[in-house]
Amino acid sequence: MGPKSHSQAPTTLYTTISSSKMHCYKLATYVIAAVALSSTAFGWQPIAHRGVFHDVDDSQANAENTVGALYRANDLNLPGVELDLRLSSDGVVLVTHDNLSNRATTVDNYDGHLNSVRVALGAQPSAAGININSRTGDQWNHTPLKIYGRNSQLVSDGAQKMETLDEMLRHFSDLIAGNDGKSFFLVLDIQSPQIFERAADLVRSHNLQGSVYLKFFATSAIDSSSYRYEGAKTCAAYAHYNGLTGLKIIPQINNDYLACWRDAENYIVSADLTHVSASVAAGDHIAAIGAENAIKWAKANGRGTMSILPNTDAGSSSRGSCTYWSFQSNNVAAATFDQNARSVKQTFFNDLSRYIDYVVVDTMGNVGANTYYTDFDRYVSYLC
Repeated sequence: MGPKSHSQAPTTLYTTISSSKMHCYKLATYVIAAVALSSTAFGWQPIAHRGVFHDVDDSQANAENTVGALYRANDLNLPGVELDLRLSSDGVVLVTHDNLSNRATTVDNYDGHLNSVRVALGAQPSAAGININSRTGDQWNHTPLKIYGRNSQLVSDGAQKMETLDEMLRHFSDLIAGNDGKSFFLVLDIQSPQIFERAADLVRSHNLQGSVYLKFFATSAIDSSSYRYEGAKTCAAYAHYNGLTGLKIIPQINNDYLACWRDAENYIVSADLTHVSASVAAGDHIAAIGAENAIKWAKANGRGTMSILPNTDAGSSSRGSCTYWSFQSNNVAAATFDQNARSVKQTFFNDLSRYIDYVVVDTMGNVGANTYYTDFDRYVSYLC
């Protein structure tokens, strides 16, 4: 039985394609990924991006990347969530999305009331950005978080707090232990080699190798200066020497490296590769071809597939119309949602949707009806 209220394909796709190169491989880099999840024979299933934090009723909304958003996804019967990670100044892994704290937390140089959409509209002055990596883990831990409700109003009472990854994994472990056998998984979005190493250690320390998956961009999360591409043993060696043995990974890499990770499974020290994910950016024809090839490679090699379809972050109403906004990791102000990019990415998803098993997508909860929405039109209808 498929999940509720997502039968229409989402109508936005938001991700970045990298064209940089690594020493470990020879081809252009495409956005592709792999994860050990079970496939579905009934079409794609949604993975809640940052958990389920939006709700049709503002009083039921959560802050993103929180324990509440994690539990809400499970309560509404989604198969899993993807959460974001950043590193504090002293090397503590924190569960948060932005490089700057101003938008999502009360540490914002504006007495806890900075609203990124109002800054973008010129209705509120901007403030100096505060980098997550400028403070220690103890300083950030349990920092109150904001909730953006309808019409981008701040509706948080500060009760939901930022968590360390160690704490989040403890909560996740409690969740699955009390889940009566129901499957639920967690995907961690990795941004740097330092986060990669620490996250892998924490997943192993909580004995969650079977339920938590590490997703990373090869060009930003792996220090490849010491690795030359020599086929499967390159990936096996990387897994062994970087603490990935036995872990489930989502390497976002090119076709050459997909085969590398696949064949490395023959080495006892390597990690698993069972699913591949692909997405495209506007105006990059070569990357689009590579992304399509990656999906087809997965099917030809007995792997499942995954894609990424984030919806808009917020909406603001003016003169009877709703303007859609995207939050920015490195800017205090929100940015207008890129409709052209959405159209290009949606076309890619539509063309390949019959091949796709899982989609990481922003999800609108409806606690009152015990359901959720991921299709774009239904989702945005509750933003303003």
